[in-house]
Amino acid sequence: MRPGVDCTRIGLGTMPLFRLIYCSKNLISGSTEQILDEIDRLIEVAAARNKEDRITGALLFNRGRFAQVLEGPRTAVEATFSRIRLDPRHEDIVVLQAEATTQRAFEGWGMAFVGNSTRIDNVYKTVSPMPKFEPDAMSGEGILGFLMVLVKEKEEVPQVSSAQQLHQELGA
Repeated sequence: MRPGVDCTRIGLGTMPLFRLIYCSKNLISGSTEQILDEIDRLIEVAAARNKEDRITGALLFNRGRFAQVLEGPRTAVEATFSRIRLDPRHEDIVVLQAEATTQRAFEGWGMAFVGNSTRIDNVYKTVSPMPKFEPDAMSGEGILGFLMVLVKEKEEVPQVSSAQQLHQELGA
């Protein structure tokens, strides 16, 4: 264990936590329905695999951009990110932060999801001078704080599936 890194009990063993934050450009195309279906599949697979790998995190999707936080054992986060980098549904991947951390920001979330909405834009305006969500212009800590606010709000309202959420937010 490295000095200065607290350990958190995860699964069967005690391991230091690692957090990786990145953003990327969306390449998913098609009708609103096709995009919604693809995002729903992505989240379903990611949440199941993340649970198996003891990874928690959050994903933000706003049609044009993705931003994601992954946290868990370093080897699991790095292996997951290696797979993510090969995914043809996005490009222009920029790592904003990759470092050890002492606690999870998204405890209990295999993959919290925040979809496109005016609420995202409103919260974004409180943390950035840009009028629309531009993750490339934010730091890793900025993305983390932004997603934490949105996920906390999401926890306080009844949950719907990601497809239902996107349908509501995109007016489909």
